Amino acid sequence: MVRDTVVEDCLRRFEIEVPLLKCQRHETRSGEGREMETPILAKRVVNESLQVTKSDNVLVYCNKQTIDLAEGLALECQKAGAHASVILSTDALAYDVMLERPIEFLETPNPFDMAGVDFATIAIDMSGPEDPARLEKIAPERWTALNKGNEPYLAKLLKSKQQAATIGLGLVTPQRAKAYGFDHRAWKDNVYAAVDVDYGEMRRVGTRLRTALETAKEIRITNAAGTDLTGRIQGGQIRVDDGVINRKDIDRTIRGIDLPGGSVTVVPDLTSVKGTFVSDVGLPLFGKLFKGLSWKFDKGTIVSFQGRENIELLKGICAKGTGDKTKFGFIQIGLNPNAKTGFLHNWIARGAVTVGIGENRWYGGKNASSVSWAATSGSTTLKLDNKTVVDKGKLVL
Repeated sequence: MVRDTVVEDCLRRFEIEVPLLKCQRHETRSGEGREMETPILAKRVVNESLQVTKSDNVLVYCNKQTIDLAEGLALECQKAGAHASVILSTDALAYDVMLERPIEFLETPNPFDMAGVDFATIAIDMSGPEDPARLEKIAPERWTALNKGNEPYLAKLLKSKQQAATIGLGLVTPQRAKAYGFDHRAWKDNVYAAVDVDYGEMRRVGTRLRTALETAKEIRITNAAGTDLTGRIQGGQIRVDDGVINRKDIDRTIRGIDLPGGSVTVVPDLTSVKGTFVSDVGLPLFGKLFKGLSWKFDKGTIVSFQGRENIELLKGICAKGTGDKTKFGFIQIGLNPNAKTGFLHNWIARGAVTVGIGENRWYGGKNASSVSWAATSGSTTLKLDNKTVVDKGKLVL
């Protein structure tokens, strides 16, 4: 619930429900790369990752660029015996709200989202504007207002048992690739490769890593860019996202996954965190690519916030933020062997280490904030009680 996906989720404030149309054909249009046909991907998401049954009610959120996949997912849910409905958002609706509507309008919770928590057992989110170019025009106080409006929804969601999956394919657009300087074809191929992964193997590795974290007392993160961060993790909250939600996950109140996914998240003893984290991977956010992001912490609070490019925009939004915006949030370790850093899904690349600030309740923490950001290093060394778990970006359990 950080990174560009949070920005896009905030923009999903006004949707129109569209009827489910009978599926005629779902084929890849380009014939290039690793692109999976929609029925194959839909079956994998519905039957393997979310394990949908006839007792489920499923909401699928999409934008225009993901209508075909949303339809395929809904149809697959219906084949499993579940009721399903598709909610469509558009760039015009999202940007009209963010740039034109009064602040008071943004501060009002979306009643459709609020009601959806009550009746939907599963929510699949593929929403997000096709073109992020106008994100930088949104004033910091409007982001703050929108987050205020989203807070009742988040609080209700955290108390519910709704399962959630965020599918990053909706964000893989030529316009966003241009804004961030990505190779669109390479990005799209890597997303499909990261979805088409051995989930059982990721679960096994994630379980071993969770055990290592549960038995360790301290964590230390270093890299050549200047990172040297330490903290106590004994008794901390740990979440494994292996791309699948099963009964054991639900019993542990782990109900959210990313697709593509693959990470282990730990919320340490926040007051013990000290030192510096320097990202060597660009942070794509608000339609800009932020480079060289650096946070210095003392007793779990940011005491220095630096960066090489576009840093003033981030500082401005943080200044207008609310709640625990300067608090250390979490540490993530990537599990996905097919994912690469340098795109939107940096945190899932195997061996990548990510640090987050602000809001962390989704991961079992207690920070409540309108700020929820994370930055990644792809060449970090991570030690648990002086035992190396990640060696310069390579997971070495």
